[in-house]
This record gives sequence, structure tokens and C-alpha cells, in this order.
Amino acid sequence: MDERNLNSRHGNSRLIFLISGPSGVGKTTVVQQLLETIPEMAKIVTTTSRSRRPGEQDGVHYHFVSTQKFQDMIDHSKFIEWKSHLGHFYGLTWLAFCETSDRNAILDVDTQGKEDIIRRVSNRVVTIFLTPPSLDVAKDRLVRRGDLPNIELELRLDKARQEVQSAGEYDHIVENAVLDSTVDKICAIIADEILKQDS
Repeated sequence: MDERNLNSRHGNSRLIFLISGPSGVGKTTVVQQLLETIPEMAKIVTTTSRSRRPGEQDGVHYHFVSTQKFQDMIDHSKFIEWKSHLGHFYGLTWLAFCETSDRNAILDVDTQGKEDIIRRVSNRVVTIFLTPPSLDVAKDRLVRRGDLPNIELELRLDKARQEVQSAGEYDHIVENAVLDSTVDKICAIIADEILKQDS
């Protein structure tokens, strides 16, 4: 089966809401709250070679695979996009993308993967960039997580500074200061975009 052809045959009319933002902005929490608020939305689950963190579930937060398995999947063209970051692989498979083809869907992906996804899928993609109130707030959130070595923390913050500069390339920018307010704003964006799609 050529998974790359599935997207041309199924679900082309659905909307993909692509959410990006720097480390520490709270993407995981926002996406989880959005899915609870709009249960008819699907989440497209990406794949990673990194180890699971406490509380993470395979197939919910990520599809967790070994580095060798990920490399085999690259060799067999299983990915729409993939990247290496801080010694781990991350990517979006064609299969995961097409498994939710009957519903509008939310996709959490970083700024590097955005353009590849827009270019390679036939669906309309609405891009939303989450910004922290400040980079100091993002740093505090990462520190409170308590699972990052200092070197990785600094690398993530350096990347965050770069990613914030690309916010203007997105369809919508939402500051994540208060979770409920952030979710309300994104729900309004989703409702408006679906209305435009259906009109």
C-alpha cells in the first residue's frame, strides 16, 4: 500500500489545524484541552524516537519507536515530514495523517515541519502559533517540568527565541497566558474557519 496516495483519495475537504510554538509555551496542555472542549475533533499523533516521559501514553501523546525503527520508516518513505532535534527523531507519518481522514483534526508540530506539511498534503491547513507571555515565562515552565538537563534547557530556549521570530508566518497568533482564555480564542478560530470552509 502506498500511504502517500491515501490522502489524495480520502478526507480532502477536512481542515487541519496546525498548532506550533516554542518549548514551554504549553502546546500539549492546550491541545488536550481543545480536544476535551471539541470532542468531534481528532488529534493526529506524531512519531518520535525519544523515551516516554512520566505520564505520557503511546499512541496518545506520541507513537514511540526505537531509533532503528524510525530510520527504517524514513528509508521506506513513511513520513510526510521528519526532523532530528537534540539527538531524537520526530515526524508525521502518512498513516497517522490518514487514520483521522473522516474528521477535522488538530496537529501539534514545530515550525520546521509546517511548510513540508502544507506543501505535501491536499487538505486546507490553518496555522496557529502559540506564544508565551514572555520567554522568561517559557523558561520558568520548562524549569518546573524538571526533566530537562541544563544543556538541553538552554538549547530549547535558544530555539524558542528563533521560533518566536516566525510567528508572523502563521494565519493566527494566540498568546498563551491563561489556559481557559487561550482555549476559548482557538475554539473561536476553529469555529470561524469551519464556517468559512462550509460556506
